[in-house]
Amino acid sequence: MVDDLKIMVTGDLHLGRHPTKIPEDIDDEYFSPGKVWGDIVTEACRRGVAAVVITGDVIDRDNKFYEAWGPFESGLQRLNKKGIFVYAVAGNHDSGVLEGFLDSMGDLNCKLIGRDGSWERVSIEKDGKAVINLDGWSYPARHVRENPVDEYDLENSQLPTLGILHTEFDRASSHYAPTSAEDLKQLPVDGWLLGHIHKPECYYEQPLILNPGSPQPLTPTETGIHGPWELKIYASGDIETRQIPIATIEYVNLEVDVSELKQPENLIASIQKVVTEWRESQDNLNEMLQAYSVRLTLIGETEFQRQLNNLIDEQMDSFRFDLSGTQVFVEKISDNTEPSVDLEELAEGSSPVARLAELVLGLKEDPESLPDELLEKVKSGLDEIYGKHYYEPLRIHGDLEKPDRGRIADIIRQQGYLLIKELISQKENPS
Repeated sequence: MVDDLKIMVTGDLHLGRHPTKIPEDIDDEYFSPGKVWGDIVTEACRRGVAAVVITGDVIDRDNKFYEAWGPFESGLQRLNKKGIFVYAVAGNHDSGVLEGFLDSMGDLNCKLIGRDGSWERVSIEKDGKAVINLDGWSYPARHVRENPVDEYDLENSQLPTLGILHTEFDRASSHYAPTSAEDLKQLPVDGWLLGHIHKPECYYEQPLILNPGSPQPLTPTETGIHGPWELKIYASGDIETRQIPIATIEYVNLEVDVSELKQPENLIASIQKVVTEWRESQDNLNEMLQAYSVRLTLIGETEFQRQLNNLIDEQMDSFRFDLSGTQVFVEKISDNTEPSVDLEELAEGSSPVARLAELVLGLKEDPESLPDELLEKVKSGLDEIYGKHYYEPLRIHGDLEKPDRGRIADIIRQQGYLLIKELISQKENPS
């Protein structure tokens, strides 16, 4: 009985593309997906996995074929020497090209599963005996509006079986092979390995529904730890998972409370303190990491709003430092601070400022005090906006989650402060 077979899973390599928002003076090939693919290969060989599974979008776009060819072939050659096979499905970015791309690799132990949008089963062997099934489906075109699960027609098997699919998960109106947890759970499969969404996430453990995410983040919206996943699969169908941090850059979103700032110039020291404390709180540090790209949001009440904004505009290049050998650079700073105003005093009376101050004060004290009518108006508008097809890239990056009631209350409160500040400014400085 085989009880310790291991495979490595990754997806959305996007070979030929490059991470964004990296300062020119430190940007080089060390941050490229091709380099990270090489590190994945190294880990696969070191860990002695039986196979590497790629859940789609090996290539970023059709015109990146030749940029992707060299790094990918080099990795396959190394895996081939160790007897490690590569299995992949085509995603929306490499539909129509991945088939020829893999075929061009000759005898380098790589296979595209589910060509032409048809479900296909292949088996991973150990000692000449099939021990695990891989059921895969590949995009036949760039856009697929149908649910591929509806066409699943493979027979039940006594072997542990993993499904491989590039899909926009839990969004029925998607143009990218939409599926849902209910769809996947109804099939005779022990686990699902998904692609398309760049944010790594294990949605369910029983049965396993895992989206490995992109091994190298590509935009500031792709925050968190990135890297391939090692799966240990038992003959019983039980699966253990472990993410392997391997990315060379990590995008981070943090808040800096400026309420206690004595002088605007102290902002730089506050930023360093926040980033340092955040890093020290992380359990799963990545030894491959070379840089943190940080987006900051300033919060809290302050009398230095104007001075802080001027400081940011004038000294943005100064917000860089070294943190235990890893470079840190601040890519963007957003101002969500609140003016030091007496809301209770402003709320007296019946003027527009008073009505607005009353609403903001109520939300500050109790976010649940948001009027239902206002909540429904905001939610209706957001639902319409979030469903637009041109926001699909943000959904892929995992950066477009609909806000709940509490977050909507925060947004209204913040915008209310900005409007109060503007109304006060207009009153003090009439044109």
